[in-house]
Amino acid sequence: MPAPSGLAAIFPQAFLNAAFRIGTQEARDPKYGANPGTITSILNRYHHPGYGSNWQKWLLNPSQYAVLKKPQTESGSQARQFYNSPEGLNLLQQTAQQLRGATDFRSTSYLKDQGLLMKYSDNLIPVQVGGRIQYLPPAELTKRRLSPYLRENTFFSESGPTKTQWWQRLGPRSETFEEELSPMALNKADIELAGQMETIDAWQKWYKENKIVAEMNEPLLSKRETPTSSFANFMRVFGTLGA
Repeated sequence: MPAPSGLAAIFPQAFLNAAFRIGTQEARDPKYGANPGTITSILNRYHHPGYGSNWQKWLLNPSQYAVLKKPQTESGSQARQFYNSPEGLNLLQQTAQQLRGATDFRSTSYLKDQGLLMKYSDNLIPVQVGGRIQYLPPAELTKRRLSPYLRENTFFSESGPTKTQWWQRLGPRSETFEEELSPMALNKADIELAGQMETIDAWQKWYKENKIVAEMNEPLLSKRETPTSSFANFMRVFGTLGA
């Protein structure tokens, strides 16, 4: 049986940094920095053949994650620190097991307001049970008479779930955070500034080269009515970088 790994052994560090920043903006949590389901769905995409390891094309795309439309000072440092702790890795592993490879999400509050939350049987809707978030299908919510947790997104897989169960490789701790801080003794301000500049520079470069190829995802989004997914949420919240 292979030895347990931390996040840095499963994903590139630059990808993780961007995932924590974007996940925080998409579904902020006061304790974790970012809600676990949103982070998990982003990690699932990295191992999905429809998205893949060329993550700059889909993760830094405002048609996928609408928050990228407007520059922010968010660095994702709180989420990065929490999800590299034993508690955070355990929560991430539990969440990934519940979501079963789901790669797509939409705002739970939006779906509820539009009357679409309970329409699809494969929706995994967030609820709070015993102080922790669980992700349950509509039938289970109805059976247990539970209310959705509106601060987290609702999850599903329009192009099928990821086949790689990366969460099985997670161990009780990750070396990422310690390795990132200890050797260079960077202070918090340095780390946050570096994270901000990395995001802005990467997005500006991608934007110039690709001219926001949002149309590449239109067939996927058209499968459900008026989707407010990662993309749509991004565009609603962000302005255009460099504008």
